Amino acid sequence: MNNGLFSIPGGWPPLATGLHALLNGTGFDGVCTNPSGSKWLTPSICGGSTGWLQTTAPVKPGEQITLTFNVWDTGDHQWDSTVLLDRFTWSTASASIQTGHYNAGTGTTIIPPTYSTGTFTRDYDMTGVCGADFVPQWSLWSWSATTPGDSKVEFYVQAADTTAGLATAPTDALLFSASTGPAALVGQAAVARAGSPNTQTGSVVVYDTLKAKNRQVSSNHVRITARLVPTTDLLQTPTLGSWNLQTSCQAAQ
Repeated sequence: MNNGLFSIPGGWPPLATGLHALLNGTGFDGVCTNPSGSKWLTPSICGGSTGWLQTTAPVKPGEQITLTFNVWDTGDHQWDSTVLLDRFTWSTASASIQTGHYNAGTGTTIIPPTYSTGTFTRDYDMTGVCGADFVPQWSLWSWSATTPGDSKVEFYVQAADTTAGLATAPTDALLFSASTGPAALVGQAAVARAGSPNTQTGSVVVYDTLKAKNRQVSSNHVRITARLVPTTDLLQTPTLGSWNLQTSCQAAQ
């Protein structure tokens, strides 16, 4: 489920029956054994849920509103889904659009944290590294990331002759390279994300992007920016686990 609120049962693999009270008696508390090749083989609870949620939204006095509820299966034909709605109420209290886990015992709602897009920047300096008649060669930028749901990490490059010049240098999306693949994505913007092909781990040749964009390929300074984009529901965020930029010195032409 690409849903940060879908949390019952917690952990992996799921535990045996009788240990998740919110599922008992719902019809989703049955036990099954996944076939060979799946992530677990021992009998476990097959069902899951969000638990009770509470959603609030503002409405203007006299306003006509329409409530639409949607639920569907994505990517399978064996499992059923259902929604249970209860306790619809009006309130004179001010409200914002938000959804959280509702505790019937305390009457409180816990709103999960949401995330916004963030950036991580690294500057690289080759000044004085290459000897006479040699210039910098910006080669392989590699990464590993964890991108839950539809979150992603985008990569951008800037090049300049000075550190100060990076502030105004053009920004280009790094491009997947023919020498590193995946073949289906060559020439497209480099993005770390789950899916097919899975690019949570990957690499690109920085020189290829600079050349394709008609930038100075032998500048002494390069800035790589990773743009971390959360899931559409803003409930999960990507993690950039590691990164590396390889450089070398090439004979000036």
